Amino acid sequence: MYPLKLLLINGKITDSSNYPLEIWGMDNENQRSIYYAKPFRNIGIDIFPTAKEILGCEMALKFDLPCPSYNIINIDDSKLSSYYPENEVRSFHKGYKFCSKKLDQYIAFNPLISTSFSNHYEIAGIFAFDVLMQNSDRGGFRGKPNLLINDDNLVMIDHELTLSFISDQHLVTNFENNLRIYPYHNHVLINHLKALKEKSYIFDEFLENLRLLNLDSLYVVFDDMDKFNISYGNRVDYFAYFEWCKNNISIFKKYLIGMI
Repeated sequence: MYPLKLLLINGKITDSSNYPLEIWGMDNENQRSIYYAKPFRNIGIDIFPTAKEILGCEMALKFDLPCPSYNIINIDDSKLSSYYPENEVRSFHKGYKFCSKKLDQYIAFNPLISTSFSNHYEIAGIFAFDVLMQNSDRGGFRGKPNLLINDDNLVMIDHELTLSFISDQHLVTNFENNLRIYPYHNHVLINHLKALKEKSYIFDEFLENLRLLNLDSLYVVFDDMDKFNISYGNRVDYFAYFEWCKNNISIFKKYLIGMI
C-alpha cells in the first residue's frame, strides 16, 4: 500500500451520509484518478472504520467479488476545514483517510428492480459475503443499498460497518450467535434471493472459496496498517473469527440457506 498524493480537492459529496471529499489523487505509478476520501468521525466507541474499509476491500478480492480500487491519503486539517465545520474536523480520526476510486458508468442499485433482472448478477455471493463480514449496512435500517450497478456487475462499496463485534470494547463474542442474529431481513438483496426457485446450491462457490481462503495472505494487510498507524484493534480477533468460519462451513451454510 502506497498512499496517494493529493493533487486537488473537488469538493464535498453531500448525497452521502459520510460526506466524503471528491479528490484527485496520484498513486505511486504517477497515475491520476478521482477518489472519494472518507474522514471518519470518532463516535465514542472505536469500531476502526478505516481498517474495516480496507479489510472489506481485500476480502472482496479474495472472493472474486467486484469492489472499487482503494488507497489511503493524508489530508491536513487546514484543508479539511475548508469543507467541514471546525468542531467536525476536530472529531475526525487523525491520520490517513480511506479512499475509494470513483467508478464511471455505474449507478446506485435499486432494490425494486425485477428479480429476473437481478438474477444475472452475483447476488448470492454478495449476500454471503455480507453475512461473513457481518455487514449491517447493505440495506439495513437506513435503506442504503451500498451497491453500484452497470450492465455487467454489481460492485460493493462502504464496509466501515462490518465486523462490529471487533471494537475497542474487547467484547467476548460467540461467533455462531453472530450468524443467528444477523439482520438479514433488511438486506437489500434478500427479496431477490427469496424469489429464487432453487436455493440449495447457490452459495456453494462462495463456501468453497471460504474453505480455500488463505488467511496468511492477510498478514501483509495488517502489517501495512501498522506501518501507517491505522488502528484496527487486535489482529488475533479477526483471524480467530475467519478461522472459525473456515472450520464451520456446514454451520455457515445452514444459516445462509435458512435466511433465504
